[in-house]
Amino acid sequence: MTPQTAIVSALLCDLDAAPAPVRDTAGGMLLRSLGLTAPDPDYAASIRDGHTESLDDWTRRVLGRETP
Repeated sequence: MTPQTAIVSALLCDLDAAPAPVRDTAGGMLLRSLGLTAPDPDYAASIRDGHTESLDDWTRRVLGRETP
């Protein structure tokens, strides 16, 4: 299991206990970070301006590079 998969799995498991507005917001962010939905215009603008990072970029920054 890659670090990305482990992180997303843990986050998704925790969503069941969250209130509906939190599930909607966090679920949308997770799906966008995985590239499974089109980003909304504000999110796309944030990416262009360098204010957000992909899940892969975040994982590399926080956990370091994967070792084969």
